[in-house]
Amino acid sequence: MLSASVSEPAEEVDRLPKIVALGDMHGDYVPYEALMRDAGLIDGDGNWSGDDTIFVQTGDIPDRGPDTRKIIESLQKLEKQAPLSGGKVIPMVGNHEAMNVYRDLRYVHPGEFTAFASEDSEKLRADYFAAKREAIEAAFRDQQPDMTSDEIKEKWLENMPPGKLEHAIHWSPSGYIGKWVARNRVVYKIGGYLFAHGGYSREYSRFTLDEMNTAASEALRTQDRSRESILRDTLGPLWYRGNVRGRPDTKDFNASHEIAQVLKTYDATHIIVGHTRNEKGIRVSRGGRLIQIDTGASAVYGGVPSYLRIENGEFFAHTLSDVTRLNIAEVKIR
Repeated sequence: MLSASVSEPAEEVDRLPKIVALGDMHGDYVPYEALMRDAGLIDGDGNWSGDDTIFVQTGDIPDRGPDTRKIIESLQKLEKQAPLSGGKVIPMVGNHEAMNVYRDLRYVHPGEFTAFASEDSEKLRADYFAAKREAIEAAFRDQQPDMTSDEIKEKWLENMPPGKLEHAIHWSPSGYIGKWVARNRVVYKIGGYLFAHGGYSREYSRFTLDEMNTAASEALRTQDRSRESILRDTLGPLWYRGNVRGRPDTKDFNASHEIAQVLKTYDATHIIVGHTRNEKGIRVSRGGRLIQIDTGASAVYGGVPSYLRIENGEFFAHTLSDVTRLNIAEVKIR
């Protein structure tokens, strides 16, 4: 049973190392690499070069683009390399990571399946169909009773392109990606800064950060896709948009008051979120206490790829106006 949260004192901001935060990438490796290089976090070979920087990625690496596997494997490598120079990589869970784990694949780009395809994919598909043929045919005939076995097999193969079975294996709770996602955080605090993919609702701020992370990890391991799950609850940290947009359907709700309450609860000064896009760049609102870092960086959205830098208690928005030329504009946030 989750219990009431207990405040922890914030670390002194001038004693913290540099923090770099990156929002939703949605399967697009090109802006990811460009932003990481400009931030000084990786070298030309993709290895960690960020020294003691703390790097936070607020989730939604997968879906809509074809390069999810490539970005995830980069983050997994950097997680191991960063501590060798005193740095830290904090990959967080977004709603799309959770969706892939519990097999809601509505937004998966076909290229994401192709990334897992190999010379063994055809045999894997054939063996799987042979082993599950009776169940597969029964499922199809529930929808179309007159389908022949050949028609069912043809349709099943069409719906199961090479790499899709491997995608399911690796994103499962026992797969190398699924295990990684399940141990990542849904909420995180460093100094006075609270990070989440979606946001912090007043309802969930009754719980400690550890309690939310533990609940999410268990839900991911059990692939809990119920509406009440922390993975799907619209008031939970993966989906919540109330900090940004307010809650027009909730009487007497005031987003600024909610944020003040959340910050007091966790002894924090700022909330930093992805999930709710602002394609024009990083956006600061609610009296400077809320920072949105999802700028629609993936080509599918056509936003302005950006990252946030926090150093000595000051905030800087870095905007990539030309991916190929690494033309970065830096703006100090007040």
